[in-house]
Amino acid sequence: MSGPGASRIASVGIVAAVASLALVAYPRVALAAGGPGSRVGSAAGAFDDSNPNLLPPRGALIFEADDAMRPAFIELFRTFRTAVVAELNGPMALYSENFDIARLGRPGYVDELFDWHCRKYRERGLRVIVPIGAPAYEYAIRWRDACAPGTPIVFANVSPQALARIGRPPGVTGLTQSADLGEVIRVAFDLLPATRRVAVVGGPTDSDVYSRDFLNSARAMYAGRAEVLDLTGLPMPTLLERVAGLDAGTIVAYTSLISDGAGRSFDPTSAAQMVSRAANVPTFGLASTQLGRGVVGGRLLSPTNIGRDVAALAVRVFQGEPADTIPVRDAGAFEYAFDAAQMERWGLDLDALPPGSRVINRRPTLWEAYRGTVIVAIFAFALQALLIAALRRERWARRRANRELQRLSRELISSQETERRRVARELHDDVGQQLALLSLELEQLRHGAVSPLAERLEAAAARAN
Repeated sequence: MSGPGASRIASVGIVAAVASLALVAYPRVALAAGGPGSRVGSAAGAFDDSNPNLLPPRGALIFEADDAMRPAFIELFRTFRTAVVAELNGPMALYSENFDIARLGRPGYVDELFDWHCRKYRERGLRVIVPIGAPAYEYAIRWRDACAPGTPIVFANVSPQALARIGRPPGVTGLTQSADLGEVIRVAFDLLPATRRVAVVGGPTDSDVYSRDFLNSARAMYAGRAEVLDLTGLPMPTLLERVAGLDAGTIVAYTSLISDGAGRSFDPTSAAQMVSRAANVPTFGLASTQLGRGVVGGRLLSPTNIGRDVAALAVRVFQGEPADTIPVRDAGAFEYAFDAAQMERWGLDLDALPPGSRVINRRPTLWEAYRGTVIVAIFAFALQALLIAALRRERWARRRANRELQRLSRELISSQETERRRVARELHDDVGQQLALLSLELEQLRHGAVSPLAERLEAAAARAN
């Protein structure tokens, strides 16, 4: 089969394949938090536009202006979904729409998305709209008023300046990020006091809002203290060449790079790794998802903290609390986090980090690396010491017993000798007396005197006869 019909069939097949992959990566299934007994309906019913009665009764729609595959958004989305499901009982549906303006933006692009989103979510039972970032927040207000009137909005990652510019219509609450973006690398000046230049790396500022906002913040914050070099919007080969030849006293501030000046698309974390490897000076980042990709670290924005905090507000709205009554507050989603391997690479002192900093890739101490072996060795040494002590005690007891036995033997021999002398003395005295008596009697016999002995002899002789 050939011709237009074949092309249409092939196109339909490609679209179906891409849709299948999308459902695998981001399954828009109804999420139940009520345990094994909770049911939403069959998968077919959940996605069948012709059967609206089977659609989940509650829905949340996330708007974000960048690529859905950015690690930062994936982490935020995962945290948001986990937190919402953990708090809510019953079925709900979670949707996300990423505009990917940096790569796909063109005249009329946002208007096309606007109309498509209206048709797509008109019957989805949305209970809350969650825009992430100022561009998405501004879009969400306009879209809500036209396509989902009255739906509460819970925004996140919007600066107070942007909120003042856009405004806070009825039914809106959320989280601001009050810290100036330039503040996130302030710690770099503490670690490297000789810093005189900040090279800002990012995508084209006309499409990459993070690069544009950081560049403006850095120029305002470091005016008079450090020169800000604009390396945004360059083709990747040119960018890598520039960061490889920076002067001493320079640091690289990596913002985000979804597409370069030549229109090539990049994963922002992979681009961070490319830049940090090529740079001849330390590279500091803006987001915790860049940690472990070659950046030293800094005061990093945590998508996990943002997702958790905005989910808490969304849950309150889901449970019926009016968004107007929930005050807008600062998220405080930053954390000090650093890569010990990169700090060692650039000769930076871990002891100089702010208190409470999270450090990855720290070289483990002997105890951390060989804890099990050390515990076994200590136990073996202790057991050996106990055995040695027992053997020494036994040897001491045996020697003591031998000494006691020798003492007793000496006492026994001494007693035997004493008794023998006593017996001998007594025998000697008795025999001596007897002999003396006989001697006297014999003497009397010689002189003719009759002695008692002679009388006894005669008596004895008579009895014998």
